This record gives sequence, C-alpha cells and structure tokens, in this order.
Amino acid sequence: MTKTQAYNQLVRRLKAAMAQPRSEREPYYVAAAEAVVELRKAYPLDGRPDWNGASEDYRAVVRAAYRDAQVPSDSEDTVQAALRHHIGQAVRAAAPEADLEALGRHKTAPTKRSSRDTPTRPRKAVGSTNGSATPDTLLRALEDPVGLVRFAIRSLEAAKSLKPSGPEAETVRYMLKTLSEAVEALACVVGEHD
Repeated sequence: MTKTQAYNQLVRRLKAAMAQPRSEREPYYVAAAEAVVELRKAYPLDGRPDWNGASEDYRAVVRAAYRDAQVPSDSEDTVQAALRHHIGQAVRAAAPEADLEALGRHKTAPTKRSSRDTPTRPRKAVGSTNGSATPDTLLRALEDPVGLVRFAIRSLEAAKSLKPSGPEAETVRYMLKTLSEAVEALACVVGEHD
C-alpha cells in the first residue's frame, strides 16, 4: 500500500468512527488502527518500518489525517487513547518478531502475557458491605442503577488494593481509559429520558 492510499484509508476510517455514537466506535477504531500501521510501514526509521510511530514525518501525516477527518481538537486525545490499544495489537500482528524484539515488544498482547505470566492470586469478591458478593447480590445490582454504580466503585477500590504492576498495570491503565470514556458517556445520558 502506498503512503497516499494508507493516508486516505486512515482519513476515511477516522471520519467513519467520528460519525458514530461513542459507544459504537470500537470496530471503527480497530479499522483505523490497521490503517495507522499501514502508514507506519510506509515511513521507515533506521531501516525498518516506524512501528512505534516516532518519526516526525509520520507524526505530521497523522496530525494531517486527524485534521482532514475533522476530528475535533478537543477529542484528539480521547481518539488517540482509544486507538492506542488497537494500534499495539495491529503492530504485533504485522511486525516481524525480530522488529518487535528490537523495540522491546512481545508478539503476544499485554493482556495475554498478564494472564499467562502472572501467578494466580486469590481475589476477594466485592459488592456488599462485608466484602463478599453473592450471585443474588450481583443480580440485584444489575437491576438497580445506583447499586450497579456503587458496585463499580467498590470494584475499582478492590482493584487498587491489588496493586497491579508490569504488563498487568499496562492493561489496567488502558481499561481505565476505556472506563473513563464509558463513565463520561453515561453521565451524558443519565436523566435524558425523564
């Protein structure tokens, strides 16, 4: 794929993503991430494709793509955060093992490495005041918006106490960014139907 083709593909995919409600953008972000990787292949750095997207030429082209796709400037950080995980997956799928090793990356995703490499540790159930949640408690929480949000908060508190580190921490950070977007979207619709 040429630079122009990859650029046009990225612009089209970003436009398509921005035309969707936030809650429905994920598949469009996956497609946009694939276009980003095609662009990175087209911009060599030190004799290899710019898998990390570090070159100034590549970055200037991506900024232009965001502008041409009419991504609002106040949404750029959110879109970049949403794309980051998918770009990592697309790079791992496209880059040869030797290139990944040279970059200090692994062929497997952080979430898969985390579940494979992290020893299993007992997890305390959350959701009720005594620290244990029964299936009935969880089902009742699903029917009660306030209870469900309270359960989410307690779950976050429990996750914090586990002190994730290494690849697990990387995955948790990505998931928290996604959660933050979901919280923002929920806050926008709460009370809309009254």
